[in-house]
Amino acid sequence: MPQIPATGTLIGIVTYNPDLSVFEALLERVSGQDCDVVVYDNASDNLDSIIGMSERNLSCSVVAGQANIGISGAANAIFGIAVQRNKEFVLLFDQDSIPSKSYAKTLISAYRELCGQGVNVAALGGIHTCRFTNQSQPLIQFGKWKPTKLLPEECEGSVPVDFLITSGTLIPVQSLKKIGGYDDQLFIDSVDLEWCSRALALGFQLFGVVDAKFTHEIGEGRSTIMGLPLVKTHSPIRTFYINRNILILSKREYVSMSWKINVILRASLKILFFVFFDKARYEHLKAIVAAARYQKNRKTLAEVNSEAVAGLSL
Repeated sequence: MPQIPATGTLIGIVTYNPDLSVFEALLERVSGQDCDVVVYDNASDNLDSIIGMSERNLSCSVVAGQANIGISGAANAIFGIAVQRNKEFVLLFDQDSIPSKSYAKTLISAYRELCGQGVNVAALGGIHTCRFTNQSQPLIQFGKWKPTKLLPEECEGSVPVDFLITSGTLIPVQSLKKIGGYDDQLFIDSVDLEWCSRALALGFQLFGVVDAKFTHEIGEGRSTIMGLPLVKTHSPIRTFYINRNILILSKREYVSMSWKINVILRASLKILFFVFFDKARYEHLKAIVAAARYQKNRKTLAEVNSEAVAGLSL
């Protein structure tokens, strides 16, 4: 029996106690992208409001999780739905992102142009502007020892990159079936970094598309010293996952050495910040100690890829 060609795009939104005003703006924006929309909720306290807002959009459905399974578990559930519905693409958004009106079409157009050139595309993402700073974030290419940051205003078209954040990323389902979903073990932080590293190691390419734009909240706020915003702040539980996942990924051979060196340096500086300036210093330091004690066996690229592909329930 001939295989039915995959068609259409599934937009997946992951929520956990979202700011309802921002979530409503996101729903309004994605409803005009001519795509099916699935909201996967990680057991939010305001689930009833999430369902009520989502049901106003006829193309939107809500999956209410019974527990918080993190960005990795929620995204994998969305990936599974995209496969089941035979979608050509899946486009992910965090609850605090708001894309431009033609965001999906811009990425899909860039994908088709790259495919016409014979490029093996894993994913494409747009340029995101942080709402805390109102600054556009650079495109990242990992060198041998140091990452290169490309300013969006100095780039054009589709730019090869080594990293895309989860939110705003368009993934062709045919590539997803070969790369696999996210690593459930990581739960939240560096989930995207691991997936991008795996995709690159498997011979795929990633692209930042300059004409696709969205706003996004990076971190949970900013700490200031003498009135200057210096450090992205997180809760102690996020501090645990950030540092635990740095240690996990630092042991994986397919993850960039450049990323490992720089992220360990940044984490060390942040520990100093917690010690001297953060009001919740003891909670953060306890989280860092717990992360350092966390032990997991080192996984190879083949092991992670096999588990991630199997996790899609193809």
